[in-house]
Amino acid sequence: MSRLSGTIHLGIGNDGQWKKLCEFLGRPEMANEPRFATNADRFRERDALHALLEKHLLLVDGEWLAANCWPPAFRRALSGPFRRC
Repeated sequence: MSRLSGTIHLGIGNDGQWKKLCEFLGRPEMANEPRFATNADRFRERDALHALLEKHLLLVDGEWLAANCWPPAFRRALSGPFRRC
């Protein structure tokens, strides 16, 4: 998704991660929306979901997101000399 500070790629692999993302975005009700209820539903509705998420992520800084939302192991791995390719 296009961002003010670059591009962000999301990998939401399960319903728990989806719920956490919705809460992070301040839109917890999206987690219960029938068309996005399961991973299969989100895949099927990916075009609508992409448009919706892009709208909500537009003002989120990608560097802040990486620093504050990724698991510590990812942050450590990406802080090394190969972080930016």
